[in-house]
Amino acid sequence: MNNPIPSTITEKERWYAALCYFFSPFFPAVLLFILDLNDYPYLKTHIFQSLVMGLFFLIFMPFLLITSLGVAGLFWLIMPYWSLLAFNGQSINIPWISAWVKDQGWG
Repeated sequence: MNNPIPSTITEKERWYAALCYFFSPFFPAVLLFILDLNDYPYLKTHIFQSLVMGLFFLIFMPFLLITSLGVAGLFWLIMPYWSLLAFNGQSINIPWISAWVKDQGWG
């Protein structure tokens, strides 16, 4: 699937979106406070999705690691994949989280 990158998305936005998933939840939290998100609708969605997903991982990962004997640690491997998709200008649909972020009006 070779989708062209929309011309309205700048390279800076693509890099920020990719780094949000790769360094989640810390990088999106920083961007949340230093950027005016109304100027960056593409980035706004990725910031909130990666922030919510990163916080979910931080809060629930210790419990999941213990109960699954470490297998849940493989969930972190999805973040670089999402990072690559965001850099390529694609929207990411994270089950439950993407819909919740949109319902909140954040994306």
